[in-house]
Amino acid sequence: MKENSQVSNDLSNKILADIKNKINPDIKIIFLKLFIIHLGSAIGTLSICPQLGASTFKTHLNLIHHLNFFGAKYCDLTCGIFFTGVSMVIALLILSRDEIRVLKFNKFYTASVLILFSLSFLLMLNPNLFLEFSILWLLGTMLGTIGVLEIGGRILRFS
Repeated sequence: MKENSQVSNDLSNKILADIKNKINPDIKIIFLKLFIIHLGSAIGTLSICPQLGASTFKTHLNLIHHLNFFGAKYCDLTCGIFFTGVSMVIALLILSRDEIRVLKFNKFYTASVLILFSLSFLLMLNPNLFLEFSILWLLGTMLGTIGVLEIGGRILRFS
């Protein structure tokens, strides 16, 4: 008896499309997920480390006093790293490896989008944001995003 093991073209195309979508996820969906992650993370990080004059909750834990000990420039840089770095660590824990790979491949685009998310959120909390804006904070947010993507991507590759 000869068995017919042919798969229909429709089923074959559907399987190939599903695999393609899993391997190459849509960057718009990834950025939507990253926005939601960053929004939650920003609320948490702003409660313990106000950024550019914006904070969400008044808590007894305030990292800015400890970071200001080394000077305002150091504080701006480390606050930026902390603000986006925490979001990226959480994203690495939540997103799939393929989504992380897409973010890492587009790391400067990812960092730019995350910084725009950050500035938009901070501007809603503090309309006078640009009076306290710092290039070092901006550099810190870039370093936080790209650094966590690079280091986290390498760690995930070996786990």
